Amino acid sequence: MVEGIVLAVAGLAVVVSGLAAGAGRLRRNAFVGIRTRTSMSSDEAWDIVHRAGGPWLTAGGLALLIGGTVTATAGSETVRMTATLVGAVLCVVLAVVAVYMGHTAFRDRVR
Repeated sequence: MVEGIVLAVAGLAVVVSGLAAGAGRLRRNAFVGIRTRTSMSSDEAWDIVHRAGGPWLTAGGLALLIGGTVTATAGSETVRMTATLVGAVLCVVLAVVAVYMGHTAFRDRVR
């Protein structure tokens, strides 16, 4: 149950970060966001990358939040393990998509 709560809280944090990023309210910082050489190169790059990647980060956070909630509440060990794995894998895959989409948006904007 504790691991499910931890996953759900982490998912909620990713959702909040993704929403802020997509809305342009996440400023360049040392802790949260898509932190790559490209995105950290300027405030403009940070904004473009995060506005494009924010919705994907939000989706990944939702996957982790749902997986964590199921993990915390399910009675079956098999369901808990599956929810943990599916939520975590989806979160990572969607985070990678967020980076790709953000960098593609920046590259297209710079051209």
